Amino acid sequence: VRGHKSSSRENRRLRHECWQALEQLYKEKKVRAIGVSNFLVRHLEDLLEDGVEVVPMVNQIEFQPLCFDRDLLKWGEKHGMRIQAYASLGSGDPRLLRNPTVLAIAVECGVTPALVLLRWALQHGCHVIPCSRRETHLIEDSHVFDFCLNDEQMTLLDRLCDNTHFCWDPNIIA
Repeated sequence: VRGHKSSSRENRRLRHECWQALEQLYKEKKVRAIGVSNFLVRHLEDLLEDGVEVVPMVNQIEFQPLCFDRDLLKWGEKHGMRIQAYASLGSGDPRLLRNPTVLAIAVECGVTPALVLLRWALQHGCHVIPCSRRETHLIEDSHVFDFCLNDEQMTLLDRLCDNTHFCWDPNIIA
């Protein structure tokens, strides 16, 4: 909700009011799905505690090996909410695409580092929304289904998590 401080106690009430408006649009069949963005487990639990008729169907949040929330994944699985990953490639910051672990796995799989990162998110059950203006990157991204990461590779990528955000951090929102 724009115009309020991130630490405001009003945030919970305002989130609930916004969610009720979205639920109404959903009930009136004006939209086919409703979701949230940048909600953490505590924000989602607040919604449930305050009473909702429809659990968010999707939560769009930064999700990449340096920054992902295992508890949020579990919450989504339990409540039928999907994670839509943004900033999967580091949002233009080269640290993720040049990470030695990512590079090594890309070589092992014979793919680009970008494909490794997209595949990692997909294998965690996320939807990915990579952005590109280049046709070559769009074509490359379509090859994400041509391979799988093995358990060891997934674990190596999971271990990179150190809470490095390439976008803003929703932990600052009350």
